[in-house]
Amino acid sequence: MGLLPAYFVFVGMAINFVGSLGYFVETLKGEVKPNRISWGLWAFISIIGFTIQYSETRSDTAFFTLVAGLIPLCVFIASFFNKDAYWQLGKQDYIAGFISVIAVIIWLLADNPLLALSFSILADCAAAAPTLYKAYIEPLTETALPYASAGLGAALSILSAESGSDFMELAYAVYIFIICIFLAGTIIIRKRVKLKQK
Repeated sequence: MGLLPAYFVFVGMAINFVGSLGYFVETLKGEVKPNRISWGLWAFISIIGFTIQYSETRSDTAFFTLVAGLIPLCVFIASFFNKDAYWQLGKQDYIAGFISVIAVIIWLLADNPLLALSFSILADCAAAAPTLYKAYIEPLTETALPYASAGLGAALSILSAESGSDFMELAYAVYIFIICIFLAGTIIIRKRVKLKQK
């Protein structure tokens, strides 16, 4: 047993889902502008990651990865339903997307589980780069809630992992925690700066 009972994995998934539901609704309303490269790749990477992680570990922690993929898929689809929810993609977005896709290919071809995990995290990190850049330059097109809730969900997933869990079981959740807290923090800080400039 981990620091928290195993069912906290599902509490974390629920927090992640509820926190991200607002982003989905705001996307439909055109109040936020998700970067389609980030959100599309996050969905793709996480769903593949869940399939591999669960087939190798049969761990409940893998379900956090599944939810981490289904939510971006919903946001990605929602961004096509309102033209005001569209963020204009630039060259840097496509470069990050290309790096992410190459990392996914290496990840899927890697015969070494640690190498595969490393490239899956690199792929996700490259997918996050366009949203992180957008959050820095145009923070008013983002909201911190989905990232903060995903970070909290990842933390609960980590704390509820069985004692003795290895790096393979926890690494992706640790990465999600770090990147989501970083994204949420960037949005909050840059929003304050932008609003002070007005």
